[in-house]
Amino acid sequence: VVLVHGYFTTPAAMLTLVKWFEEQGLRCAVPSLGGLFGTWQTARVHRSGAYLAAYLKTLPPDIRPWVVGHSLGGLIARQAVQIEGVEDRIRGVLTLGTPHRGSFRILLSFLFGIGFLGTAAFDILPSSKTIRTLSHAPWPAGIPLISFASRTDKLCPFGATEPRLPHGSDCRWIEVDNLGHSELVCHRPTFDLLTQRMEW
Repeated sequence: VVLVHGYFTTPAAMLTLVKWFEEQGLRCAVPSLGGLFGTWQTARVHRSGAYLAAYLKTLPPDIRPWVVGHSLGGLIARQAVQIEGVEDRIRGVLTLGTPHRGSFRILLSFLFGIGFLGTAAFDILPSSKTIRTLSHAPWPAGIPLISFASRTDKLCPFGATEPRLPHGSDCRWIEVDNLGHSELVCHRPTFDLLTQRMEW
């Protein structure tokens, strides 16, 4: 399992999820994708997606991981698959609280909460080039994209988490109950749902 953390977080944000997967007997990696000090996720989606694709291409051909992205990390995973073309290197993409349709709320939260910390925040806007490109780019056949979302996520509105993809794409949208944005990566019942989907 390759995990991709969200905007202005570090790989440490995924530690609970890593521990869970490893308890299930799965190997995990949280690759560095650039950004502030090479650790904080502040880089633009296109740049981080290229880093992720380069990392996936270093794996042995017989290893095809699931990619799990939280928040902006889900858009980075899509960038790697849809634009960088690594569909033959993965089994599927699972996203948690990812604004597939873009969100003003996340950007405003950063601007008025902890301040402007990087241009990657603009990739989250509904009208951004990133959102428009991913919405129109083809999704590879046979590769599932599964979006997990909560109606009580105050940073990423529920409606924004439904992927907008060309007709016929293998895409699912699954609701999880009463979880905040950060809780999505530390809630074990949700982790159960992730592993169940991996077994399909």
